[in-house]
Formats: sequence, structure tokens, C-alpha cells
Amino acid sequence: MDSLRKKLPPTNALVAFEAAARHLNFTRAAEELNVSQVAVSKQIKTLETDLGVLLFNRSPRGLGLTQEGHKLFQAAAIGLRHIAQVSEELRQEPGGARLVIATTMAFASYWLMPRLSRFRNAHPDFDVVLLASDPYFGDVSTTPNVSIRFHRPAPPGDNVRRLFHEEIFPVCSPEYLDSRNITSIAQLITKSLLHLDEPRHEPMSWRIWLAQFGVEVRDPIPGPHFPNFNESMHAAEAGQGLALGWRHLCDSTLDAGRLVRPVEEVLHTEWAYYLMLPPDTQMTEQVRAFADWVEAEIAA
Repeated sequence: MDSLRKKLPPTNALVAFEAAARHLNFTRAAEELNVSQVAVSKQIKTLETDLGVLLFNRSPRGLGLTQEGHKLFQAAAIGLRHIAQVSEELRQEPGGARLVIATTMAFASYWLMPRLSRFRNAHPDFDVVLLASDPYFGDVSTTPNVSIRFHRPAPPGDNVRRLFHEEIFPVCSPEYLDSRNITSIAQLITKSLLHLDEPRHEPMSWRIWLAQFGVEVRDPIPGPHFPNFNESMHAAEAGQGLALGWRHLCDSTLDAGRLVRPVEEVLHTEWAYYLMLPPDTQMTEQVRAFADWVEAEIAA
């Protein structure tokens, strides 16, 4: 059997690719990795040469993943995060006050991570381990103490708390909106629509969203497709078009001005995020503190 070393692409190039694919931006990837943008570009070129395929579509409007790029990103995101998580566990000293939190990549990236430093500052003695993966918690070796899940109806369990319902509305970059005349929902279908193909729950498409407000369109609707929420948001921030955004997940980018809402209409659904806690008899100090903090953040 051939060794893994012969089958795997260069590791440094794979790490650079994962960051660039997640941000859809070489400069942001370089800042995250603390290297130059040129270094990231060279690593991507090395990886494309090694694999014999193009991983990114490069255009004046920004970066987009090719079909081959999407496939590799899904594998790299899960594989590298799993390796990082297991490595972090091995580094921990036994007997620490550990809190293992499991959730989706979208919730981790857009809701939890912008706020988590406040929880860590309030509880510096807690050893926080974040498991973020799609689909839910696949390919992880550690049982979480607490999880946050997107579900309909409420997931089974004796200690489940609903955090917030799903609310969906269009978003785009301020620059994109400034250069387009958008005054009504009907005008959205004449613009570049970014499509989310994430399979983690029943699909929410532009056709379904528009139909709720009396705008009937037929599939297929032109526009690029993205395999997860993170990529569609990065594309929207890069000015590639209009995406469907989820309230609470989009709040921080809206507050920062990186995204704006071109219309006011909001679609409310029966889907919701739920906090999944262990039975009261198994509740630790760390889990109680985290549950109280999450609910306080949402209330604020």
C-alpha cells in the first residue's frame, strides 16, 4: 500500500488553501497565517500543480472555488480541524476545568467566536475546547459537554433550551448596494444572487424566500453556488452579489458595516437554535456558567 506521504499534498500548501478557501481572500488568509499574500499565492499554485486542477476561479470581482476546490475544502476543513482539536486535547494537562462545546461551523464562526473572548475573560480557569463541524459533530473523538444545534422541531432531550428562531433576509456588501438600484424585492431577481447549497437541513433557496413575498421565479436561478454558509457570506462581503443571511449569525457583520440589508423583509421559520445540556445531575460548574452566559448574550 502506498504511504500517506505519497498521497497527501504538501501540508503547508493545504493549510494555506484551507484558510484562503474559508476567507475567499488571499490577503485575509495571509494575515491569519502571519505570512505574506505572495507566500499564500505561491502555496496555492504549488497545490494546484501537485493536484493538476484549478482550485479557485480568479476574476476582478474576487475569488470563487471551483468544483474541485469545493471538494478539497470540505475535506480539508474537517480533517485539519479534527487534527487540531485532537492535538489540543493531547496538550492539555489532566484534571483541568474543561468545557467542550460542539456546534456548526456557521454558528461557531459568526455567533460564538466573536463573543467567546468575553466568556474566557470571565472564566480564565476554564479550558474551553470548541468542536465546529458540518454535518453535526461528525468525525470528532471527544464527547461534548454542551452543544448548540439547529433543529426543527425541538431536538429530543430533557434539558433543551431554545435560543432563537431562524430569521432570513438578503444581505450584500455596502459597495454592491451603492452601485445598484434596489428599492423592492422584485428587483432582487435582476441582480447577482448567491446560492447556498448546504445540506444540513431542509433547503432554503432564493426561490422559496422570494415566493413568501409574492415573487415567483423558476429554477434554475442564475448565480454562483456555495456549499456552506461561511463561503456564501464571504462572497457577499467581497461584493459578488446578494446572499440569504440568517439573523443572529449576521448581526456582527451588519453591526461592523461589512454587510447591509438591501430590503427590510424578513422570513420567519420554525427552525431554531437550541442549547443542548446534560441532565441536572450531570451538570458541571463549567456547563452552568456557559449556559447562563449564552442566554445573557442573547438577551443583551
